[in-house]
Amino acid sequence: GGHRFETSLQTLTSVPDTFLSSLFSGRFELQPDAEQVHFIDRDGTHFRHVLNYLRDPVSFTLGPALIKDADKRAELIVELQFYGLLDHMMPYYAQ
Repeated sequence: GGHRFETSLQTLTSVPDTFLSSLFSGRFELQPDAEQVHFIDRDGTHFRHVLNYLRDPVSFTLGPALIKDADKRAELIVELQFYGLLDHMMPYYAQ
């Protein structure tokens, strides 16, 4: 199972001081699989929101349905904390 996402190195490193910008900064020797894919062992349910933000942070918004659903919002907050993006994407929830 899982989710497969395709994006550019420029997108992944577009916001400094985050998990993804650090991981793909060139400081670490990453080993992609045989298809040149990098695996990140996280629940991919909300990763599309991360990529959408990284691609266009000025226009990015979270849909009201996601914000109103407490369980989905809590899941998203956990993922944003992991990626170091909570204060960027949901600053009103950052601690």
